[in-house]
Amino acid sequence: PFRNLPCNVWVWCPSDFDACFEPDAHAHKPNNCWLKFSEAPEWPEVNQRGSMAELGFPEYRKKHTQAPELTQWVSGTVLPKGVPMTN
Repeated sequence: PFRNLPCNVWVWCPSDFDACFEPDAHAHKPNNCWLKFSEAPEWPEVNQRGSMAELGFPEYRKKHTQAPELTQWVSGTVLPKGVPMTN
């Protein structure tokens, strides 16, 4: 059933970095881009934004010293006409 869901969120890793850090099991590379589906694209769930220290990642960075100080990802959403972004 998931293959029929529309893609309405995108994530991209700029080529300015050697790798793009993400606290998951994947090895993300520069210029990686993928599409996602969100049930509420006008209210995206953000797990990283700006400084990692401000997001509660200092403890994480102690264990994962390769984690950058700033989020490397760029992301966005595609909204139907007339639907405003809410966060």
